[in-house]
Amino acid sequence: MTCLCLERSERNDKKYEIGFHLRPKFWGQGYAVEAAKAVIDYAFKILQAEALFAGHNPNNTASKKVLSKLGFQYIGDEFYAPTGLYHPSYELKRKVQSTR
Repeated sequence: MTCLCLERSERNDKKYEIGFHLRPKFWGQGYAVEAAKAVIDYAFKILQAEALFAGHNPNNTASKKVLSKLGFQYIGDEFYAPTGLYHPSYELKRKVQSTR
């Protein structure tokens, strides 16, 4: 794996952005999902994040599948200046545990 990161949102202290980049030789082996699950668990349990944000290049359908497997929900497209494209954006909210 090249990297997996978690960064606090500039707009909200309890919202983080998750991102991952893999070298092609590691594609399709489940590493992104496995590593992201551990980071998601850390974000919600340790950092007490309320939500996680993620996006991907619109041409990268594999990342779309990874985010779907992780439970992220599509929330719209955001313009990303470095590519000059509108990137699909997703959110994963922390599950509220019942007090019953």
